[in-house]
Amino acid sequence: MGTQATEKDYKNFDIMDKNYIYKAVISLNRSMLRESSSENNSIINCDSSGITGRTKTVCKKFNNLIRSLCSSKSVELKNKCLNNSDYEYLNFWVNCEFNGGFFDNTFTEDFQANMQNKIGECVSNDKLINALKLFKHEDLKKMKILDELYKSYHEMHEIIISASDEIAKCLKPSTKCVEDYKSAIRQFQGQNNYFDNALMTFKKTYEALAYEAFRKNISYLSHIAKIPEDPNESKLTFYTIGDNRNKIILISLFGSVIAVVLVLIYFYRFTHSGNLMRARSRKKKKKFNNQDDNMKNSLCINDPNIIRYNNRKYNLAYHS
Repeated sequence: MGTQATEKDYKNFDIMDKNYIYKAVISLNRSMLRESSSENNSIINCDSSGITGRTKTVCKKFNNLIRSLCSSKSVELKNKCLNNSDYEYLNFWVNCEFNGGFFDNTFTEDFQANMQNKIGECVSNDKLINALKLFKHEDLKKMKILDELYKSYHEMHEIIISASDEIAKCLKPSTKCVEDYKSAIRQFQGQNNYFDNALMTFKKTYEALAYEAFRKNISYLSHIAKIPEDPNESKLTFYTIGDNRNKIILISLFGSVIAVVLVLIYFYRFTHSGNLMRARSRKKKKKFNNQDDNMKNSLCINDPNIIRYNNRKYNLAYHS
């Protein structure tokens, strides 16, 4: 029962805008009114006679989640419309609420039949309808693991980018990331290439965030757990200065080199001095080409083989 998840469905957790999506989810979970919904400002008519019971409850929460996401984007982004990754995550969220169709496997049809976009330009009815699909329970189980991993990652990210010095708070979500990752590897490794690749992508994303934290404050070394190569390793390990100094330096140098190259390109292409340099280069090239042509002509004139050849042509013509 349900549609098999694609590679794109698994990749979406890494490429989606985690900041806005998880903020909207957190806001929904904290709200005391999460099961209420104003039908004057909703995407689905949850009071329709065709929507009852648990479907009605989820429908109201779904409307609130979409409103929360749209509200967050309208305040902070120029592009206020939901993108494809947003729609894909909304579909995943609905699947989780219905536990992969165990409670209701007709919710997609119910929602699609009762669309009434009263939110505005933020949401496209057609895109939301096309995104709604029921996942197979096996895929949904793996995608829930990815969702939990990236939720913990998002919590770490918010701590690291904040202006506060509450570095110690990073340990809890970091530890959860590591434990959930090891559990996923032990349980599912080799069963699904899409899921395996998604886990490897998460590991790289997690490590990149860790190095970003270390560059900001070396004290994070004691509060960000390291994902081990062996998923059966029970002891929690941490990064060390020796493990990461070279990589941090390499990343910093690489970033500096890119910056210098971009500055030089800009200087050469878009400044007055750059125009003078290009003009001078063209003159030198023209001069060298002229010198090369003169040298070739001189060689041709002085070449005895060519002289003999020309004389032979002349003699043949004369004797004829």
